[in-house]
Amino acid sequence: MPAYLGPLSERFWVTPRGLLLLLVIMMPLDACSWSGGVVKGRVLDYQTNKPIPGAIVFAYWEGHMWAVVESQTVCIHLDTTVSDDQGRYHFGAWRKPATINFVTRIHPYVLAYKPGY
Repeated sequence: MPAYLGPLSERFWVTPRGLLLLLVIMMPLDACSWSGGVVKGRVLDYQTNKPIPGAIVFAYWEGHMWAVVESQTVCIHLDTTVSDDQGRYHFGAWRKPATINFVTRIHPYVLAYKPGY
């Protein structure tokens, strides 16, 4: 049986099928995919503040998977590059289909490694 929404919608009757259609139409397309923006920076020596060329740079995007009892942290995307002669690195923007539901707060983390440092 349709539900009546009151005086503001006197001409509209809402059915479960109509509500489902409205939900699908209003759902943003971004909810069906994950994405990350450009991440760039420089790898510098902590003591001298000089660039470190040839450092291996890892970037990973973590998200929090919601759960009733205990949420989990999951890795959404991983990328690697090598710093240039000025210690600069760059990771391009990315987008991929969501494979796990209820993942929020996706943030990038960057780590760098070079033997001897």
